[in-house]
Amino acid sequence: MNILFVNLYNIGDTHFSQPFIENIVRNNKDHNFFLYCKFNYIIFKEILNLKILENIDHILLVYISHNNVLPYFYIPINNILIINTWAGAYVVNNHVPDSDLVSLTKRYYNCIDTINQELKINLKYDIELKLPRLPNINIDKIIEFKDAHKDKKILFYYNYMPESGQGFPLKSMDEHDDIILHLEKLNYKILIPKLSEKLSSHETNNIIDCNKYFNLTEDNLCTNIYFYTYITMYSDIVIYYDSGRSFTYIHNNISTNNIKIHISINDYYYKRLNLDNPLIPNNYCNLFICHDKDQIIQKLSARFINI
Repeated sequence: MNILFVNLYNIGDTHFSQPFIENIVRNNKDHNFFLYCKFNYIIFKEILNLKILENIDHILLVYISHNNVLPYFYIPINNILIINTWAGAYVVNNHVPDSDLVSLTKRYYNCIDTINQELKINLKYDIELKLPRLPNINIDKIIEFKDAHKDKKILFYYNYMPESGQGFPLKSMDEHDDIILHLEKLNYKILIPKLSEKLSSHETNNIIDCNKYFNLTEDNLCTNIYFYTYITMYSDIVIYYDSGRSFTYIHNNISTNNIKIHISINDYYYKRLNLDNPLIPNNYCNLFICHDKDQIIQKLSARFINI
């Protein structure tokens, strides 16, 4: 059988599906496996026997789009089983398991059980809860950067705005900029994914555009997103927000050797990513609940006394 995994949504939506897809492909070598997603191909490229499709037939794509709330559907004429890995297709009692790796994993495997029963096949899987595995990326430049700045602490700040409609304590990128300029008083090296005009016009050697410095590009492969994740592992302090592009801090190489701060208007995503996941240590990340820019600056100033 030809089995196509699909996800038509964003980076956070694809990140947590990787362990499930790897499990199914690993245990069913007699089937042909394919993957189509809009973003984040990089995290799947090392899965053996999985062919990544950057484009699919337009009619098939329209069909998938119209059925994207279904966990799976079968097209007999082509003998194609399509498995939808988007969390929104696995709603139970109004509970959407987005960023909830425990619930999402259980529902994925319940879906496989249903497929086996209804299609009279025998897709196998290991009953396991695993964290997404980081892709292998050359990080020599990160190590060189760390070695070249041993005299200063490194702070990585995720200055993204959300793209999935979630509540957010900041109104604009400009407010991100204000916080970053305030943090500059620490005299740390501050690394950011996106450099605005406001920050680029501010004369400083301490605020660093990661894309420019490390020669990164933004594309559907999303290598840059996981390069940032590796940078955070060499940073002294990391500041996250409720954006799927920063949820990659949940991965298979977790460490409590630095300070991680997750800023949000509530504990919705933080709880799912950290407290509800038995694979995450209790002291892995700190939650700061803030409702606006001023509260964020106030709490960060209290945490880092000298700003």
